[in-house]
Amino acid sequence: MTWHERPIGSAGDHEGARARILDLFRHWEAPAELRIESFLVRLGEAGSLMIVETEDLLAPHRMTATVSAFRFAVDPVWTSSPPSAQNWRRSPGGPCCLR
Repeated sequence: MTWHERPIGSAGDHEGARARILDLFRHWEAPAELRIESFLVRLGEAGSLMIVETEDLLAPHRMTATVSAFRFAVDPVWTSSPPSAQNWRRSPGGPCCLR
C-alpha cells in the first residue's frame, strides 16, 4: 500500500490538513485484520509505503477512507507461487518454455 499527499488549495488549507492528519494518527491503531510487515517513510515528500498482509480485502479501504488528504494505492502481491502455478510454469506450454 502506498500513499502520497493530495494537492490541496491554499497554504492555509494545506497546513490545516496536515494538522488534522497528525491529530488523527496520534490516536491511530492498526486494524486487527492487517498484519503490518514493513512501514517505510519517503524522504523529501509526504507519503509512505506499507507492506501489509490481510485476508480481509476491505480492511485497507476502511483504514484509508478517513484520510482524504492522501491518495492511496493498494497493489496486491504474492510472495510465493502456489504449487499449481509452479507446475504450469514448468509445463511444456508454460512461459519458461517460450524461449
